[in-house]
Amino acid sequence: MRTFTVTISRYGRAEGTVTFTDEGAVTEQTMENLSGDGKITGIVGFSEDMNAMDLSLRAFLRSPQTIVGMHPFVEDTHYGQSVLLGTVESVIES
Repeated sequence: MRTFTVTISRYGRAEGTVTFTDEGAVTEQTMENLSGDGKITGIVGFSEDMNAMDLSLRAFLRSPQTIVGMHPFVEDTHYGQSVLLGTVESVIES
């Protein structure tokens, strides 16, 4: 199983990280309130402009670095499915 840690930034400042599996399940989140007052439970895909999911998780797995600058499309305990305001600054695969 592959795992990925993405650093999320808002307004040019690093705000936290989210670690998830190649199936999208979130295993660790280092910042509270990264998704409203909820917790991110899964990564569904990624969005370029926050209006729709532009890149699926399956497409991400073929080329993980393509998500830098995109917004994570997530499943969380506050909003259900939504696009995060922050953008991906970096991706580390382990």
